[in-house]
Amino acid sequence: MKLKTKTLLMMLIPICIIFAAVTSYFSFTLYQKQKDSATLLAEALSEKYGTQIKAELEVALDSARIISDMLEGLKEEGITDRKSVNTILSRILRNNTHFF
Repeated sequence: MKLKTKTLLMMLIPICIIFAAVTSYFSFTLYQKQKDSATLLAEALSEKYGTQIKAELEVALDSARIISDMLEGLKEEGITDRKSVNTILSRILRNNTHFF
């Protein structure tokens, strides 16, 4: 090989190695930051939607407790007519769209 080619290779090889190392470092750093950012976003969204779902479930549970207490009161008063209870329950279902 010519001296010019040897000199050029001796300069280009370290430059290419350094360039590859720097590119790899920045790529890995960017990957880690994006991964952390995505994790934080996923946690925030899951907390937001979890709170919304919990609120909706609480409304349904409160309604179920109220209906339970009402039926228990009817039983204590001796009103155990099946037709009356069915009418009450069907009216509750018709008038409360959040049950569907």
